[in-house]
Amino acid sequence: YANVKFPPPGAKGGDCTAVADRVHAIVKAAANAELGDMDANTRKMAEQAMDSELAKVRTQILEMCKAQNWPQVLKDCALTAADMQALQGCEQYVTDEMRAADAAGDGDDDGDGDGDGDVYDEGDSNNDDAPAAKPVPAWTGGDDCQAVGERVAQLAMAQLGDVPAEMKADVEGAMKEAITEVVNTCKAGKWSAEARGCFLKASTIEAAEDCFGKVGM
Repeated sequence: YANVKFPPPGAKGGDCTAVADRVHAIVKAAANAELGDMDANTRKMAEQAMDSELAKVRTQILEMCKAQNWPQVLKDCALTAADMQALQGCEQYVTDEMRAADAAGDGDDDGDGDGDGDVYDEGDSNNDDAPAAKPVPAWTGGDDCQAVGERVAQLAMAQLGDVPAEMKADVEGAMKEAITEVVNTCKAGKWSAEARGCFLKASTIEAAEDCFGKVGM
């Protein structure tokens, strides 16, 4: 994250709402940096899906902060964190009582599956060492503009990786909007069979980005 432009640190003394806003801002900045190499159309689709997930992160942090009664030192750490690394360092202020509460409850208030209730675990997403996108099966559907939209969305979802169950509906909704936009652009531009075939044959979102270039986008 050396080249990520994070928002300026906030002031100490804020409440859980301010903490949730700060964590959301830091995570969003890191996530946006990972979309930097995408073309405009693909980036917009990915951003729609990402925004849905980040909204869940904000809500999750807010609920954790209130339920666990975060001490002010922990809240101040998150509020003044300058970047993702500093935010992760706030884990030092998580008390034994908070960890015990996690163990007594569902043991995974942070949703990362490790049961430790981290303030924010970079391993959830946006990790430089995250696994590559899952291979996408060859397209076996139609070859019209609707098929192109569905294929691009399929590739974008593969790039995002596994989506938590509670976020699936939001992400799918965003993808439906993205499909409609691609379909409308395809129809308006009267994309040729060759152009449509480029998208349908693409096995990664990067390959689809090259196809957008071929249709003048």
